[in-house]
Amino acid sequence: MDIKVIDENRSPIECVVSLSAEETAVLARGAWIRMARLLKTDDEHVREKVDAMFTRREKAQAVAGIVMANAAHQAFDTLGVTFLLTPQFVVPDEWDEDQAISFTTRAFPVPDMELDLESPIAVGEDETPEEAARRALRQRLHGTMPQALLDEAVRERREEFRGELASKGQTYREYRIEHGVKPAEVEERLEAEARKTLEEDIALDLAFMRKGLEATEDDEFAALSRLKPGSEIELKREFLETGHACLLRQEARRGAAVRWAVENLVQ
Repeated sequence: MDIKVIDENRSPIECVVSLSAEETAVLARGAWIRMARLLKTDDEHVREKVDAMFTRREKAQAVAGIVMANAAHQAFDTLGVTFLLTPQFVVPDEWDEDQAISFTTRAFPVPDMELDLESPIAVGEDETPEEAARRALRQRLHGTMPQALLDEAVRERREEFRGELASKGQTYREYRIEHGVKPAEVEERLEAEARKTLEEDIALDLAFMRKGLEATEDDEFAALSRLKPGSEIELKREFLETGHACLLRQEARRGAAVRWAVENLVQ
C-alpha cells in the first residue's frame, strides 16, 4: 500500500491510497466471504448468485465499499492518525477487483481542545459512575470545534436517523405526524444529538491520548456488550467484515477512558 498525504496540517486530513492488484484481491476476497454468508451460499456459487441478484453498480458498491473502507482505515492507522467518525471516500460505479486501484480518502483527527483531567467528578442523582464520567468530561471540554467536523457528524446522524426509520418501516412524513414536529424541529434535534455525541467522543479520545491509556480485550468486549448485549461475537464479525474495525477500536478506547475516569476522578 502506498499513501500520499495531501496536506497533513489540514482538517480533515486527506491522502491518496494506492493498492496493487494483489492487495486489492486480498481485500476483495474478504468482501466475497461476507457476501456468501449473507446470501447463505458457498464460495463457489456466490459470484453467480450476486450477478443474478445485483446490478453491476450495486455489486461495485458492495465489494469496492468494503475494500476501500479497509484500505482507508489501514492508511490512517499507518499514518498514526487518531480520528473521529469514519474515513470518507467515493465508491466507484464500476469496479474491477483484479486491477490496482487508487483513491482519495479523508478523516478528521481529534481536535486539540482544552479538557480538565484533574478535578474530581461527583456522581449525580440517578447516575452511574460511568454516566457521571461521560457527562463531566463532555461538559469540561472547551475550545473551538472545527465546523467541518460538526457538519460531518450531523450528516452521519441524519443517515443514521433515516436508517432507524427504515428499520421500523416508517417514512419521514409518518414520523413527523406521529410526533407532531416540523422539519426544522427534526433538524434541530438531530444537530443537538450529533453535537453532544461528538463532544463526548472528543473528550474521551483526548483523555485516552493525554493519559497514555491502552485499550484491552476487556475494553473491546465491554464495548461490544454496550452496543449489542448477547451478540458480541456476531457484532465483532460485522465490524471486521464491513471494514469498520476502526469503529470498534474507537468504542474500546473511549471505554478505557471512562474506566480511567471512574478509577481516578469519580468520587
